[in-house]
Amino acid sequence: MATSFAEFIAFYRGRVMIRVLQVFASTSRGGSETMMMNHYRHLNTSEFQFDFISHFPKETDYDREINSLGGRVFHLPQFKGYNYVEYVSAWENLLNEHHEWQIVHIHYFTLSWLIAPIVQSYKRHCIIHSHASVIDSRLKRLAFRLMRRRAVDNSDLLLACSLSAGTNIFGNVPFRLFKNAIEVDRFAFDVNSRNRLREEHKINSDEFVIGNVGSFRSRVKNQLFLIDVFKSICDRGIRTKLILVGDGRYIADAKRTVDKLGLSNFVVFTGACANVYEYLSLFDVFVMPSLSEGFPVSVVEALSSGLPCLLSDTIPHEVAISDLVSFISLNESVEVWAENVMRRIQMRDRSASANMVKLAGYDVTDNVKELEELYRQVHK
Repeated sequence: MATSFAEFIAFYRGRVMIRVLQVFASTSRGGSETMMMNHYRHLNTSEFQFDFISHFPKETDYDREINSLGGRVFHLPQFKGYNYVEYVSAWENLLNEHHEWQIVHIHYFTLSWLIAPIVQSYKRHCIIHSHASVIDSRLKRLAFRLMRRRAVDNSDLLLACSLSAGTNIFGNVPFRLFKNAIEVDRFAFDVNSRNRLREEHKINSDEFVIGNVGSFRSRVKNQLFLIDVFKSICDRGIRTKLILVGDGRYIADAKRTVDKLGLSNFVVFTGACANVYEYLSLFDVFVMPSLSEGFPVSVVEALSSGLPCLLSDTIPHEVAISDLVSFISLNESVEVWAENVMRRIQMRDRSASANMVKLAGYDVTDNVKELEELYRQVHK
């Protein structure tokens, strides 16, 4: 295989280029994918380079940016159980053809019990990274519990985005916490973005905006509950809009619910978008009633924009890095949620929040150095 220019420079300087294969379900704009892309943009590419595995057959959100940064995206078939032989063979063929990957970083941790042993059999270092405190699929949850030891025993390092994401997924095995850092300055409040998007979406000056950022790939983000909360607020005569940022197979259910409740003129579905940071400046409050989370990157982004955040108490409390965060139980009624949302709508100076997030250690320009050092340690 031809040597890249960065690899040539690394060799010339007496360093080994460490090439890491990042394994995801897809390269779409999910929380864990976005977290790794945040780090990739700031990576020291004279010493490190990334490639990515996607289990989606087509190009998705981050593929072109990955290519522009010098990385490659490799597509593998989705594992469905009955195609076990085909899936294992695809991994073996890939590792046979590509000797340049010294480290395989598995974010698709529900399949780590299958992938990690293959990686170790080809003498590559293996990192397993938990991004969730609960596995939402019952079948995947059962499979992982039965095979967890197989995954753990074939890893060089276990990482987790929060304590619950580590203990609930890895059990009593030691793991290391790794923060879901972001590009803080990008998410700092910007009044120009706010005004432009208010005009674009025809939001009147006396209307406040409730926002949520989350994938519709599963039901774990609980957007249908948020729509019910929003309906309760509207029923009180409050002038407001709900903006839902994200995409996935269950977005159609959410749109049908909005239509059924007669809210089509008050709810905006943006789909997956690259300018989430601008929408956060548009929002007046960020609401996340998720059934479970590992450590939501979107909350850190919202805090960087100075947004009050109302979260379900199933979300790890480690995300409360500011007094702008408050929690409420999903056992509370829609009406109680609605009252809590309205109490958090107030004008405030949002300019200082970005610096607060930096001081809490969630700026990727600092955190990427920790990631690089982890790779050096594993590679030794």
